[in-house]
Amino acid sequence: MTLLNYLISLLIIVLSVLKSADLFIVSDKKLNKLQGQFVKRTKQLHGNQKGNISLVAGSFTTIIAAFMLFMCQKMKLDYREAQYRSQSYLCFHYLNTQSEKYIKKISFFNWALKTAFIYQSTGTGAASGLEISKNLILARNIFHFNYIKNLTTNKYCQLTETISYLENIPYQTNAHRDLVTNFDGTTIIRNRKWTYRYLKNYHNIRKKFAFCLLSDFSINGNFFPNLNVSTREVGLTDLVNSKCLPGFQF
Repeated sequence: MTLLNYLISLLIIVLSVLKSADLFIVSDKKLNKLQGQFVKRTKQLHGNQKGNISLVAGSFTTIIAAFMLFMCQKMKLDYREAQYRSQSYLCFHYLNTQSEKYIKKISFFNWALKTAFIYQSTGTGAASGLEISKNLILARNIFHFNYIKNLTTNKYCQLTETISYLENIPYQTNAHRDLVTNFDGTTIIRNRKWTYRYLKNYHNIRKKFAFCLLSDFSINGNFFPNLNVSTREVGLTDLVNSKCLPGFQF
């Protein structure tokens, strides 16, 4: 009986082992199958991830390109605004310098013409005084029209930027820009005080960086002008309907 129980127990152990081995083999197969599916899924996921990486990389590249384009455009705009400022001041300085020289030189001609007129009023020096006056007037008129030419034709300014200076020549002129003079040939002061306006076209820059330049001129007399000049910059956004606006008459 004891032997029979031993045999039965041994048989149960063998069957259990075989069963366990069979279950292990089945489980191993199922595990291999799941592992294969997992590998396949992860490969698919990796393929999609590569697509996502490519998309992100493309988007990032586009953003960088757009940023670089923006920076280039901004640098270009900054350059135009710096150029606008430098060109404005170069032209403004040139026009003022020419006008100052013009006033001083015309004052000298006035003094010389007055002296020649007095000289020709004397009996003995009438002929020579008259000849001197004619030569002085010729030289002065050449200088006068050369001044106008320098205003309108130079390397610093556009013609439209010199309108205020042409409209406000310090001495009286007729419709042909000829000087109007006194009986002794001396010029006549238009005004003792006046203002020149300089405004450069600002269509290609930001308006907040646009400005106009104003020059206040004053002279005391026709022979010794004691010229006084003061300048200032006015932003277009600072004053509404200011003297900077085109069309304003001084």
